Amino acid sequence: MANTKISALASGSPAQSTDAVAIARSGANFKLALSDFLSLILDGMTFVGTNATTMTFPSTSATIARTDAANTFIGHQTIEGVTSAGAIGTGNLVFSISPAFTGTVALPIATLSGVITNYNGIATQGNGVPSEPFRIAAFGLNANYNSGSAKTLITPATATMLRISYSQAIQTPGSSSSTFPSLTLGWTDAGGIARTKVLVATSSANLTTVESDGVVVIYTNVGTAVTITSASYASSGATPMAYEFAVSAEIL
Repeated sequence: MANTKISALASGSPAQSTDAVAIARSGANFKLALSDFLSLILDGMTFVGTNATTMTFPSTSATIARTDAANTFIGHQTIEGVTSAGAIGTGNLVFSISPAFTGTVALPIATLSGVITNYNGIATQGNGVPSEPFRIAAFGLNANYNSGSAKTLITPATATMLRISYSQAIQTPGSSSSTFPSLTLGWTDAGGIARTKVLVATSSANLTTVESDGVVVIYTNVGTAVTITSASYASSGATPMAYEFAVSAEIL
């Protein structure tokens, strides 16, 4: 059957329309040649296009995705031409249970809820990798740290192995004399025994050579705070003694 044209009837005035739609038959199928139209309405659905553009549909039945709502894609998806800005937006980017990355992955800030079980090809134990729940680094102190009150480093939710690193040194001697403050670690071990350990001893030398540092590993019980306490700072003269102070606690 040869191509046949029928009038594209205008609403309310069919006789005034001069536009035509070409209909070609191929077996039981009909084809509309809409070269002169930019939109088509079928059963309430409007299709809008642009001249000289081609839309290619899949070879099998599929569901068309939309850009204004979430879509679920099944199968491997390849996205080409991603710019240096990467994927942007305010929503979450959700990966599979075990995503595989290649190259270098930059993570300025990352929140991990589980344990890192393998690092640099090495299977990890315990907490996976050390985490640091507490750190203080200060200088120019002219009094006991935390006003001499016990400072909590961590209150363990489980029996925990902790590594405590510390450093304390006189920065500026007192103009007359001074007492370098002590630093004491307090905790309750996994067996329930309350313990203390002097990390830094007092000193009246009043010299910048006064310095103390070290690392202590402890094993704590559940629910009892691990603390440090600074005590005995003193200074006399117009210029007070100033010292620097740094403590870190790591979960192993």
